[in-house]
Amino acid sequence: MWRKNNRSKDRKTRRCNNHSRRSKLGYNELYPNPYPDYVEVDWHHINDVDVVAIPRWLHKKYTNPDRVAHRRALEMYVAIIYPT
Repeated sequence: MWRKNNRSKDRKTRRCNNHSRRSKLGYNELYPNPYPDYVEVDWHHINDVDVVAIPRWLHKKYTNPDRVAHRRALEMYVAIIYPT
């Protein structure tokens, strides 16, 4: 009920919470971006510190508010793109 009556405060609270969550994640590029410039990429966190480049359409396809489920859904694709 509070959210319904205080929409502007709710938006501000969510924005602050998202920024806080993002600032807790590191940004260590494990590999250089393998895609040409015309391919839009997102940097996907494979853990709380390390990121790899994956195509934006693939990253958006597996959006999930649960961080662990999001990473688990993309593990297979990351393993194919970046074999170890």
